[in-house]
Amino acid sequence: MKLTILGQLPRKSNSRRIVPVKGTNRHRSIKSQQALDYEDDFNKQLVARQRQNLEGDLEITGTIYYQSKRSDLSEELLFDCLERADVISNDRMVVHKNIWKKIDRKNPRVEIEINQLENYVIEGE
Repeated sequence: MKLTILGQLPRKSNSRRIVPVKGTNRHRSIKSQQALDYEDDFNKQLVARQRQNLEGDLEITGTIYYQSKRSDLSEELLFDCLERADVISNDRMVVHKNIWKKIDRKNPRVEIEINQLENYVIEGE
């Protein structure tokens, strides 16, 4: 399956904010508005046939196009979006990834291909 998602992919680790838990002295970490907006936009760009809920051992290859070199290569939020949008059943099923970072100032996007691996063998099994 091939996917292209338009927009700048934010970093998951930089996309958290600390908020107080109501009625307590505790705080919790939640996603930033930028990350929440990206997830919403990600879902809007998918068509029904792309929501395959792929299972088993998966390989993901592709390119993340950023607006500038300042962004670190970070695919964690992308994998979370794939799982939440029912494209893959669980991001833990990704056993191989080959992700490139490139620059496209006018058209940031993610272009990936997801393949189910047949006969993938884990040593010791």
